Amino acid sequence: MPEPQRLIVIADADGSVIAATSAAPVENGEVSTTLAPLEGQTMHEVEVPAMLSRSSGEESQVLLDVLGYRLTADRTTLVKKGG
Repeated sequence: MPEPQRLIVIADADGSVIAATSAAPVENGEVSTTLAPLEGQTMHEVEVPAMLSRSSGEESQVLLDVLGYRLTADRTTLVKKGG
């Protein structure tokens, strides 16, 4: 069974995801990114929800779709906004 996909996300004060990048290790020749929260924002490493990871095989699409999610009150899990 494949390991769960993980993301590094930045959330605003309400827990809405405002930025995300893959938490996978960078391999030789791949692009590396850096995220840094601004004042009032927080950074978290979370597992990609199963429904989101199944919605598209493209990592870039998952990174866009995760913007429609927010963190739970304990800031450990992503849930669909309005859900």
